[in-house]
Amino acid sequence: MVIVVVLATVFMLQRTLNNARAINTQAASIAESGRGINLATDSIIQLDRTIDHALSILATAQPLQGQLVEVIALASAIDAKAGSINGSAVAINRSAQTINGSGESINSSAGGIEDQLGQVVGIAESIRQGAGQIDINVDGTILLATVIRADTQNIAAQAAIAARNAACADRGLLGPANDCT
Repeated sequence: MVIVVVLATVFMLQRTLNNARAINTQAASIAESGRGINLATDSIIQLDRTIDHALSILATAQPLQGQLVEVIALASAIDAKAGSINGSAVAINRSAQTINGSGESINSSAGGIEDQLGQVVGIAESIRQGAGQIDINVDGTILLATVIRADTQNIAAQAAIAARNAACADRGLLGPANDCT
C-alpha cells in the first residue's frame, strides 16, 4: 500500500511539475508579447504626436491660402490701376510737352503761361515716375504673392501627406499592413 501511495505521489508531483513548466512557458511567451506591446505603444504615442503636428500645420496653412488669393486679387487690381495711371501720366506728359511747345509761341503774348506749363510738366513727370514705380512694386508684390501661394500649397500638400501617412500608420497598427500603398 505504501508503494501505491508513493507511486500516486510521484505521479501527482510529475503532473504538477509538467503544469509548472507549461505555466512557465506561457509566462515567458506573455512577457515577450508584452515587450512588443510596449514598443507598439511607443509607436502609437509617436503617431499621435505626428497626427497632432500634421493637423496643426494643415489648420495653419488653410487660412493662408484664402488670404493669399485675396492678396493676389488686390495686387492684380492695383497693378491694373497703376498701368492705367501710368498710361494716363504718359498721355498727360505728351500733352504737357505739346502744350509747352505751343506755349512758346503764346509766350510772346502771355509770358506767365509758360511758368505754369513747366509746373504741369514737372507734376506729370513726377506722376509718371510714381506710377512707374508703383507698377514695379506691384509686379514684385504679385511675384512674392505667387511664391507665397506656391509655398502655402506645398505646406498644405505636405500636411495632407503627413495626415494620410499617419492614418496609414494607424491602420497598419490596427489592421492588415498592406491597406495603405
